[in-house]
Amino acid sequence: MANERAVNLGIKNLYPETVGLDMESYGIFFAASMAPDPKPKALVAKSVCDYGNEEK
Repeated sequence: MANERAVNLGIKNLYPETVGLDMESYGIFFAASMAPDPKPKALVAKSVCDYGNEEK
């Protein structure tokens, strides 16, 4: 995240062992948490489809 203050005061304060974030998933969960009542339930499912190397 570009906002270092949000990372240090928000995320790392709650989850000190965090080393990285999936930005799209974070956005979904943040939007759900900020929504008015009745708050939606958020679910993110991801998978790996390749190794990210030259042999795709």
